[in-house]
Amino acid sequence: MKIIKYSVGTVVMIFLLIALLIGIIECTIFGGRSFYRYQYEKLEVTKDVQMEIDDLMEVTDEMLLYLQGKREDLVVVTTIAGQEREFFNTREKLHMEDVKGLNLASVRVGWVCLLLFFVFGVPFTLWMVHDYRKADADAKKATLAAHLLKIYRRTFIFAILLLLLVVGIGAMIVASDFTHYWTLFHEIVFTNDLWLLDPNTDLLINIVPEDFFIALVARCAIRYAIALAVLAALIIGGYFLFRKGTKKASQAVAVLLAIALAMTLPATVYAGENDASYREAQEILEKIPTSAPWPEAPELTSHSAILIEENTGNILLAKNALDAQEPADLNKLMTAYLTLTRAGDTARTDIVTYPQSVIYSVQKGDTHIGLKINEVLTVYDSLCGLLLPSADDCAAGLAHFVNAKNEDFVSAMNMSAMLMNFANTHYKKAGGRPVEGQYSCAYDVARLYEELLTYPIFVEISRKTTYTIEPTNITQEKRPMKNKHRMLFKDDKYYDTRVVCGKNGRGDGTDNSLVTFARSGDISLVCVVMGADAEGQYADTKKLLDYGFNEFENVNISANDSRFYQSSGDAGILTAGSQLSFYRFDAKASLLLPKNTSINDLTTTVIRSMDSSFSMIRYYIGDYYLGEAQILEATQKLADVSSPLFKENGGMLPYKSLPPMEKPGEGLPWYLLPAIAAGVLLIIIFICGYNSKANKRRRRHRRTKIVKNMM
Repeated sequence: MKIIKYSVGTVVMIFLLIALLIGIIECTIFGGRSFYRYQYEKLEVTKDVQMEIDDLMEVTDEMLLYLQGKREDLVVVTTIAGQEREFFNTREKLHMEDVKGLNLASVRVGWVCLLLFFVFGVPFTLWMVHDYRKADADAKKATLAAHLLKIYRRTFIFAILLLLLVVGIGAMIVASDFTHYWTLFHEIVFTNDLWLLDPNTDLLINIVPEDFFIALVARCAIRYAIALAVLAALIIGGYFLFRKGTKKASQAVAVLLAIALAMTLPATVYAGENDASYREAQEILEKIPTSAPWPEAPELTSHSAILIEENTGNILLAKNALDAQEPADLNKLMTAYLTLTRAGDTARTDIVTYPQSVIYSVQKGDTHIGLKINEVLTVYDSLCGLLLPSADDCAAGLAHFVNAKNEDFVSAMNMSAMLMNFANTHYKKAGGRPVEGQYSCAYDVARLYEELLTYPIFVEISRKTTYTIEPTNITQEKRPMKNKHRMLFKDDKYYDTRVVCGKNGRGDGTDNSLVTFARSGDISLVCVVMGADAEGQYADTKKLLDYGFNEFENVNISANDSRFYQSSGDAGILTAGSQLSFYRFDAKASLLLPKNTSINDLTTTVIRSMDSSFSMIRYYIGDYYLGEAQILEATQKLADVSSPLFKENGGMLPYKSLPPMEKPGEGLPWYLLPAIAAGVLLIIIFICGYNSKANKRRRRHRRTKIVKNMM
């Protein structure tokens, strides 16, 4: 029986160790950006690939996102040897597709092992508890907690020894002929020879040389050894504490577990000034022209502001756009975003029930629409309450709808900010009440609003001036609501016919914020002002809209750029003034330019695809990127090829019309593997500790009762 017991326990522990190993590997590969930068500089990788370190880190970021399934493709354009081109060639892309599949499969294996740890571990623990209770009193030399931890300790040691035995034998076999077994490994894992890369033609193998892999493996091994040491200290230390009957043994074990969690869980993730996203945004903003031909910016009273042309993504003006500001009610834009990503087209029929915890979370001074406990609204009505009068009870209800625990919802807000590469944002609340340590910036708010504009239901709600919620299951009266964005109302002095929708962020004094979407002709603008007084936010928004609509215009590229033309001459690389036998120019491509600016005076660069099937002409004013036009060229046959980017008449589809990328399924984060395992052990330990104390009380009570009967 002991052999069966310890065999099952060892298998349970092996499942835990495998899950922990995969979690550590994932954490090491995808959680240490500084490691990649250090290795690149140490191994002088930048010299081999002729790139700047920041450009190489950007490529690395995109590659890691792709391997996690968070990026659809590996079309990454960067600067190599002073020229812009794609980093990954066709062979590398195909190989990385295989690597992505391998990584995602390993994550699934990790979760399966963790699931098996639960499936077998819980019955195994109950079996041991049952055996302990059936044993004679004389056989119970230790408490239940000590008894269980004794078994866990032994099975943990058995599992470690078995793991070391397998790893040791494997290491000796591989060491006998590393090249052979390295090749054999790839032949087993991959069904093709795409992993055979040539350092003379493939950049990928140059950025991850053999020394890089050795350092990465060593880093994984050290972290795994530390994790095992912490787990061993938890199990073995807990055993001796409970065995000796140390007072407050449960609390001591809890402290050990807290240390384990602190070592395995990643730090809170949010964008900040030291992050790559901040530096990237800073580089973009620094390139915005400040002199002719760029028009002079208007004087603004707001602390920070940004103006973006929504169709092209061009930033026309920025003032302190990365400075941290209290977002207040603009927090609710992220609340709306997370709600729409869950509800989507079913927002009109999905319902939100407002429990007591939600209603009581609304504090004195918060904006609300008077919702009552267990009242039921549709998601659509709740979004109207969130976006028009900016109701905090609607914000709390929608947060509950998306995730029942507010702490988890705030974590989801910050995780979304990270995935969207926000530069300087950290959320602490779903509603609009100012909270210490919560901030955002005009740049991030504008990008979030651009994302929200892709949801038709958001635009439909945000442009309403008024809306009435019909009687509900509890409230029989209608609830009329009014939009707080003054530029939408005809009787207001700030009314502007160009404004489509927007959202205000109330504040005290000069802490007001305003985001506005406006359209005139073929120009659409997203305008954000932050750190303004109640009147200044509207006055500054009016100045910015006038600036965007009056100072800029869309210019068709093919009709106005005389430097690119078709001829029967040379079919060489496309450059300014080159002559091509055949090419198909994007007839509908245009640039947003300052008025009275000639497109022929702009700086251009040409990017050719790796297979030379098309070229991309990019336009700049100074270093500031304005836009691009695609050209299919080289042969008559190629000129007739139908491309998914082109309509039948030859015009390129607008960016917004392209089919959306398929979003990968979002499972539980890989870094929760060790945390969940530690959490399970914590529950087991506390249950055992409680049972031990309860048994002691019962035995004491029986002894007291026997003594009394004898008297």
